[in-house]
Amino acid sequence: MSSLKAVSPAAAAGGLKVLTTALQPTSQQFDFYRAGMLRRVLPTVRHPKSAFRARMRLVVGRSAELVEHRSDSVDVERSAQRLRGDGCDDISIDLMRLCATCAISQGGDRVLRSGELCFIDYGQPLSMIRSRHIANGIIVSRARVREAVGSDVSSLVGKPIPKAGLASVLSRHLVTTFDEAGKMSASERAAATDAAVEMMLALLRTRLGRTVDEDGFPAGFYQAARIAIERHCTDPDLTPGRVAAIVGCSRASLYRAFANHEETVAHAIWIARLERALQLLTSCRNGEPPVSDIAWRCGFRQPASFTRMFRRHYGFSPSDARVPTFG
Repeated sequence: MSSLKAVSPAAAAGGLKVLTTALQPTSQQFDFYRAGMLRRVLPTVRHPKSAFRARMRLVVGRSAELVEHRSDSVDVERSAQRLRGDGCDDISIDLMRLCATCAISQGGDRVLRSGELCFIDYGQPLSMIRSRHIANGIIVSRARVREAVGSDVSSLVGKPIPKAGLASVLSRHLVTTFDEAGKMSASERAAATDAAVEMMLALLRTRLGRTVDEDGFPAGFYQAARIAIERHCTDPDLTPGRVAAIVGCSRASLYRAFANHEETVAHAIWIARLERALQLLTSCRNGEPPVSDIAWRCGFRQPASFTRMFRRHYGFSPSDARVPTFG
């Protein structure tokens, strides 16, 4: 993942920056991509003067950058010469969101498939071959990582990151943050970045085989749990214990994280189900599907309990929430 060029360290937290080749003349698009957009890596070959489509979005956090990179196929590298020249020493976890081919050479050669995460150390040489792709990533300084993790993490280079548990939640968080970035305020984007940092640091500790200081990452576990609840709330068997297992922390730590927000995990699950039901009720017409079916779809085993909880939360019945039909 290569972030936008010349990002000011004084940029306001939560700021959203966008660069695209679409605004450049066709013959200059690749040159603009190379010189005006890339920061940590450079293309290894000059692209023909035909159109080159690329767009990069960056969310500036208080201690990290979230980056989304979309482009046509391109080969890039971070050479030893560039390492000596820019002194960049960042650590990144990248999600290959969509790509037919992505080959990475750092600490060995490997091929990533869509949906897989990889660890990148910008303090070491690197080369990547990517077809047209979409990638999301989080970039944190080595000093910040070492402070939180307690040691260097370069030993993780080349090792796969399982897609389960906290890694899966981090992936979804990165995707959701960029999908919603344009609708969020700067403070909301800054909070989303902070949560991603905590998830990343906790994930790095687990990948190093260390015990995670769960109380040291409360916001990260809270945000990760909210994402997991939103994703799995329609499962009637979703429980606080299962949420903790998905996130990768103990139930006690999860309860404390929610207590910091004056919430309970069980209540958050029920609210997520009710909100999902309200969305269905207000989008369906002609009384279909029946309220009982919507209750089942949203994780409620008993339609009567669903109706009672819905009325208590919203002040009106599920039937009253339906979009009226005329004629």
